[in-house]
Amino acid sequence: MPIEVSWPSTVVTAVFPRPGDLGGHSDADVGSCFVEFELMTAAVRAQADLDGRDFDGHAVSASFLPDDSM
Repeated sequence: MPIEVSWPSTVVTAVFPRPGDLGGHSDADVGSCFVEFELMTAAVRAQADLDGRDFDGHAVSASFLPDDSM
């Protein structure tokens, strides 16, 4: 996957649930990407930059989750 955007912060965790490897996520989460950033400011910028963008013909929905969901 090409790098679409970059932020001045470290990605702490990135989770991509797949069939057979949900990693504690539900079947509905397949096709999603969960990213935890080191800095909240980077997470806010990523959400603003990504929400509503088109990726491979699909609209991106970027939102925030509780800290304990990763």
